[in-house]
This record gives sequence, C-alpha cells and structure tokens, in this order.
Amino acid sequence: MAPSGNAAGQWRADLPAHRAEGSTPAAAAHPALTAPGPLTRAAPRLTGHLSRCLSALVGLPPRPAPRPIGQYRPSLPRLPVHPAPLRIGRLAVCLLSLCALSACAGRMPDGARHLIVAPPKTATASDIAAVRLRSMVAAHETARLATTASPEATGARAALLRRAQAAAAPLDGGRIAPIAATPGQAEFTQRWRIAEMRLGLESRPPLGAPVVPFPGAMAAETRVHLDALDGQTLTLRGQCDGPVRPRDAGGDRPTAPAHTPFHLTIGPAARDGSLLRLGPEVGRCTLRVRGTGPTHTLTLLREDLTNPTLAALDLRLDICAVPPAAGLDPLERAVLSDRWLSRSCLADPGRMRLLTDGIEAFNAKVEALTGRRLDPAALEAGDPDMPLDFSAAPELELIVVSALQLRADFTGRLLGRMLAHHAARGTPVRIMVSRNLQTGPDWRLLARLSADWPAVQVQAFTWQPPEGITPVTLPDRLQRGHHVNAFGTLARDPGASRFMVGGRNFHDGFLFDTPRDLSAHPGLLDYTSLLRPPLAYFAAYEDLELEITGPEAVRAMMAHMGTLWHRDAPSAVTRPFSVTTEAPGTRREGVLHFLSVPQTDGRALERWLIELLDASERQVDIASPYLNLTEPLEAALTRALDRGVRVRVVIPAMAEGDPLGGFKVALKKDVLRRFGARLAVHEVADPDRMLHSKFLIFDGRLSLITSANLNARSLLHDTENGLAVLDPAFAARLGAVMDSYIDRATRLHDAAPPGPLDRLLLSWPRVRSWF
Repeated sequence: MAPSGNAAGQWRADLPAHRAEGSTPAAAAHPALTAPGPLTRAAPRLTGHLSRCLSALVGLPPRPAPRPIGQYRPSLPRLPVHPAPLRIGRLAVCLLSLCALSACAGRMPDGARHLIVAPPKTATASDIAAVRLRSMVAAHETARLATTASPEATGARAALLRRAQAAAAPLDGGRIAPIAATPGQAEFTQRWRIAEMRLGLESRPPLGAPVVPFPGAMAAETRVHLDALDGQTLTLRGQCDGPVRPRDAGGDRPTAPAHTPFHLTIGPAARDGSLLRLGPEVGRCTLRVRGTGPTHTLTLLREDLTNPTLAALDLRLDICAVPPAAGLDPLERAVLSDRWLSRSCLADPGRMRLLTDGIEAFNAKVEALTGRRLDPAALEAGDPDMPLDFSAAPELELIVVSALQLRADFTGRLLGRMLAHHAARGTPVRIMVSRNLQTGPDWRLLARLSADWPAVQVQAFTWQPPEGITPVTLPDRLQRGHHVNAFGTLARDPGASRFMVGGRNFHDGFLFDTPRDLSAHPGLLDYTSLLRPPLAYFAAYEDLELEITGPEAVRAMMAHMGTLWHRDAPSAVTRPFSVTTEAPGTRREGVLHFLSVPQTDGRALERWLIELLDASERQVDIASPYLNLTEPLEAALTRALDRGVRVRVVIPAMAEGDPLGGFKVALKKDVLRRFGARLAVHEVADPDRMLHSKFLIFDGRLSLITSANLNARSLLHDTENGLAVLDPAFAARLGAVMDSYIDRATRLHDAAPPGPLDRLLLSWPRVRSWF
C-alpha cells in the first residue's frame, strides 16, 4: 500500500541522489521502532480509551475559534455540558477500564531480580555500577511487592521483599562516595532488563532497506510488538536462530525452537496485541509478510551484534576524574561529587551557543542535519514542502530527538523530511516522546516515518506504576511523562557533531507567534481549524537552548542519552552512566549532562538543587514558567534567604487557553504569599507569547539550562535533563539574558488570596504534587 497523503509521499521526494525509489541496497544496522513499557494485550487500547473518557468527564475545552493571522490569541471557552446519563455511562466504562488495567504492574525481568538476590561485587567500575543499579531495581520491587506481601511473613515473596528492602536502602538521591579506579571508559554488559520495540507492518515493503535491528543491549528479553498500519489483515511467517514465543490476537502460540517456522495473523486493528518474545540467544529473524499485495521479507538483526560502533556507545560506562573534595569549595563539591543523579563527566564544551530566538534555534538543527541554514524568511512562510538542500549534509553516525511533543505540523513535517534523508543513508535515528501528549496525526506522522525507513526508531514513554494501575496510582500514570528535551547529532567528522538542550518542544508554537495555515497539507495539524484533536492547541512560547560542540562532550552526552533509551521497559529503571574517582589536578570548569527519573533515582534532582541552594553564598537567579516548590526545596530556599543570599525569580504571565492555567497561577501566588518581598519575583507579560525558559544561575559561576520547571511535577514525576556549566564567563552571558527578562518584567510585591476552589485544591498535598 502506498503511503497516503502529502506527508507520506514527500519522504520519497527527499531521497538522496544515490537512492532510487523502492531500491533496497544492503544496509548496516538500522535500529528499529521501539515502544513504551509492556501492558496486557488489551491495555494499550484501554489506556487510550481511559484517557479519552476521563478527558470527556472533566470536560476538556474545545479549541477557540481562529482569528486572523496577527490577532490569534487562544482563549478559554465555556466547558461543554454533557447529559447526566451520558456522564454516568462514561464513568462506568472508565471504572471498568481501570479494573482491567489494575493488574498491569511494571514487573522486573528475572535478570534484574537476580541483581537483588545475588551477592554484590565491588571489584570493577562495572560491578560498582551494577550495585547501584541493584538498589534502583530493589526500590522498584519493594514498591511492587509491598502491596501484597509483608516482610514479617514467611514464603518466597516475603523473603524477596526483605532482600529488596535491604538492597534499596542506600538509594536516597544524595551523594555517593568516590571509588578507587583509573579514570577513563569501561563497559556495562549486565543483562538485566526487558527491551521493547514496536514494528509497523504493511502490505508493501519499506522504502528503506528491509533490515530492522531490534534492541538487545543488556536485554534478558526483547519484546517485538507487531502493528498492522494499513488497516488490513496481514499474515506473517518467520523463523529465528533462537527460540521465539509468538502471540497474535488469537492468543499465545507454542514456542518455536531455533530455525523452526512459526506463523501469525495480525490486524486489521493497528494494535491487536501481536508480538514476538525473543531471548538473548536470538540474533536474527526472517519474517515474510503478506497482505493484499506480493509477499515481502523483513530481516530482524540484533543491533548490538550488527552495529559494533553503536553498541560501544550504548554500553559505555564513564569513570570521571574529579579533584579531591578537600580542596573544593561548597559549590564545587555540590557540582562535582558523585551522586544518584545520572550524569556525564565534566568535559570541554567547545563553542557554546545560547539559542534565544526560535527561528535561530530551529535553524541550528537544520544546519546540524543538512550542513546549511535555511532563509529565515522562507521559514516564516511556513511551507512544509519548501526545498531542502542536502548537498552539504554531514555523514552522521546517530541522531537523537527527545521532547515532550513532536507535532505533525510545519516543524514536525520539515524535521521528518530531514530525518528521512539520513535514515535513507542508514543513519540510526532515535525519537523519544511522551505518549500522553501525542495526537492521532502526530502518531501517524511518526509511524509513517518509521515504517518507510527502518533506521528510524520511535519510543513513546509511558510510566507504569510498580504496583499496577489503581485509583491511587491512576493520576500518576496520567500525569507522569517524558520531559527530556534534547537534540543531538553524532558526525563522522567530530567537528560537525552537535548537542542541544533547553525547554523547546518540536511544534510550531516554539517557532511562530501565530499559527500557519496548513489546511492544504493532508495529515498535518491545522491550528486555524476547529476540527482537530483536543491536545492540538496552539500557544506561542519564548524559550532558550544551549548548543554544545565539543566533540568528546557531545559523544559522551549522546552515550548518556542511550541509558534512557535502553532503560528497563516495564519499570523505567535506567542504569548508571558514570562513577567518580578523585585525581589531583583534574578540571574544575566545563559542562556535564544530567538525566532525572525521579521514581527510580530517589528524587535525585530535587536533592541536588537543595545542595546547590545550600552551597550558594551571594545570588541565585531562577527562570521558570511554573513555580510550585516541594517542601524540602522551599526549606532550602528559606535557608538561603536567611543567609542573605539574593534570589531573583522570573516567571511568565500564564498563557490564555491553558485548561489548568488558573490553578497554576494560584500555585505561583501561593509561593509569593509565603515569601513576600524577601523573594524578588518578576513577571513577564507578553501579549504574543509565553516565556518558557528554564535555567538557574548560582553565585555567578554555575549555570543549569534544563528541561525541568521549578515545580513538583518536574521534580517528582517527569523525566528531565539539562546541562550544567561550571564557568563564570558563561554564567555572565546567561545572566545578561536574565537581566533582559527583568528589564521588561513587573516586580510582584503581593498576591491576591485564592478563591474557594483554589483554596480547596491547595489544601490537598496530593493534588499540589501533580503540578
């Protein structure tokens, strides 16, 4: 079946000159489409239905009517009123869906559970990292087992719970003592996790070479979910070089031994629960797919066997050299000490570029992918089919795109065309987004890209509570998302490698102040239309990113992103990337990258921010679109103010059209009321866009450019990342941006008391923790 719509057809138009349409040259390793954590066969559909019906129950607002370009300002319309019987019926269906999902706990694979019961080793850096991983795995198992077992009881389950509690005890989110080791690089090869990927199948073969590597790094088991993308029933016959356990809509099939044929019937539903369970001994599978057209063949290859360069990057474990703690001041110790927060080593950043303009920031990504910048006027025109010149495009080893959202709009369409060019060359492309904020058109854009080009992988992050989905854990399941914002290219010419971090997502609101008319482009979101998905609202944002160009720093950060990519799918536990050893004379300035998964690292990002506040002596600058301090962080801020530290905070006026904007404003006002004039809070009110920058500066020496807001959601729920730059000169550059915000802001001296509903919501700690 040919790709439908303009978005699909354009993938062909951007092929490199050496590729003819439909050609399938021998490929090296092409990473495959990866999926979120495992659920029961019905769970993906039930989860989607549950999210939709809950949205209907709370009455999510329809989109505002469009205004002429230049006057577009989203507004919050009146909520729709549903008849009582309809609302009750929806509630009943939601509750039934919840009951069906309640058994879908994020259980650990046997390989990970073995870390708990096996005696720890501490001989090498890899062993020490495994001990730390053991604590994170044990914390997850403790949360799961404690719901049905007691440590005082007898039996195997209670015994495992006791072992898990003991192993989890060191996980406090704080500092970790350095080890005795030689600085450099090692490998982490422990098979401990369940890997997952999602493979889209159609009646026609892909445009790219039909070689689909599946994730095998550190995997004790790989689950390959099979999706019928074109609404047809597909038959699949295959065999693997190791045992495979197939399953289709009819249920589990008998295990097929090595080199034994098996067959499945898939679809016509896009996701009918079909999958292949592959053990670590499987390196190759051959799949023959037949629909309405001729049969075509796909070859699945384990990526850590077929792409040694990528495998070395994914297994990398760094041993960071830091100066002895006794010779460091408090702020340096807080930055350089080893801790539970996953981080890369301090490195030379090379040229650092602050990207404050949306067009400039997007052009930086265009240049990294094509070798040339686009005319800003052409970008402003918003034509998703605008010409692209790939004649100077660098040869890339890996592309990473990670964001809360990647929209099917001008931004997403243009980015997809550039990614398709490199996928046609065989470059692995890894895209990670948050499942709970993608619309139907977004998924179709990504599914088409990955189906056409097997070199493109897509992961949709979903949080799976350890104890399963219950009325208590359901809000966390719906709230917690993937908020890591990163764009990176690893070039064969190291000088062309790039890594960017900040607050921008991939959609038109970060590029334009007003929506472009995309009605002539089927498959793309037209923000000027009333007929679009509930999440496809347009809001314009002002933001900031930092681009790093140092070759070694970029390679380390791309390897670091691989630990999140290769997390355990059911639990989201991510292995340690680095350990630290003390060595006199090592660097005290540079840049490092950090990753936060608060449910598995003991809320390590919160602990780090507290230590940085406690180490500050003169001034702390904070830019954050949302403000809702956790109790420990508020206590640290109070201590800083008591010591005489000057604290400046820049926040935006809330954008119109945010369904929860009123409560977010109430949270910010609540912080202002508690601190009063001691906290210098400045509000930027821009009629065209909302300030979305997220950064902190400590004592004019340490700068954090991050995806994380200074709120409970970022510190307790979402995955986050950032760049920490220990360099007074760079802090001065970022401080100038802070000053420019304050110059056009209004100092807030007091706040009106909240209304009755806000007072009620603010009185519930559980509710406050979601925002």
